[in-house]
Amino acid sequence: MRIVFAYYVAIPFLLATLSILYLAWKGTEGVAVWIAPFLLALSFIWVFSPQINWWWYKSNPPQLEPEVAHAIRKFTPFAKRLSPEELSLFYNRVALTRLATDWTAKDLPEDLIPPDMQTAVAVQSVICTWNQKEFLIKDYEKVILMPGPFLSPEHPVFHSAESYLPENCILLNAAAVMSAFLHPENYFNLPLYLYAKINLDVRPEINIPEDLEIAFLDRMDAISGWNMDFLKTALGQDSLYTKAVMLCQYFTFYESFKQNMPEWIAFLDQMFFEKKEPN
Repeated sequence: MRIVFAYYVAIPFLLATLSILYLAWKGTEGVAVWIAPFLLALSFIWVFSPQINWWWYKSNPPQLEPEVAHAIRKFTPFAKRLSPEELSLFYNRVALTRLATDWTAKDLPEDLIPPDMQTAVAVQSVICTWNQKEFLIKDYEKVILMPGPFLSPEHPVFHSAESYLPENCILLNAAAVMSAFLHPENYFNLPLYLYAKINLDVRPEINIPEDLEIAFLDRMDAISGWNMDFLKTALGQDSLYTKAVMLCQYFTFYESFKQNMPEWIAFLDQMFFEKKEPN
């Protein structure tokens, strides 16, 4: 899927530089001085290649692999709510989020994170920012995936998900990520929870009433069949951010949420689903 557009921009400048070097080697007088502007252009392209690539990708989003797009349609409850036009935009945002993320595999069988695993994480970020024009979540561009529960300086007990702002990264249990992506009704979606929490933290304009939190806690079992003890065990931590848990269930169990909390569904749709600005 990755096409590094900046490399294509650099090709004519590189060819010109090589041509000048060849002419200078052949003894052509006065030609070497012309190498300076081409080297300057190549340096500029090298330094600003991320910005050049992103400018290109935003106008020409890469296509998701067909099997990955099929998996999103099949396994992602949120995607089933979208119209064909919205689903196309959703795919574009997932592809762009994958490109904008710095993926790191730690102790996984392969050094590179496979496309399906990248997608299982990127989809959750796109869901959380669906009705925002700027859909990338800043300050957490790095995602580290490990094969199972892990320890960290911030949480010295085994856990499966963590956001760590000093390193601008998210740490995840890869097995838990894939289980939740393939079976969202049976497993707590940890990247969805983290991205929901981060998005709420960086958007102070979102005001979720206390009455909504109380009502959700009273009806969570009816919505999903889950309780806080189950979710704490899945996360591996003793505390949970109730608002982020609520959004996970709103995104994952929408019909059940609407049935059990009809007085709040219009508010949540307006806050997190209906688009307020042109794309």
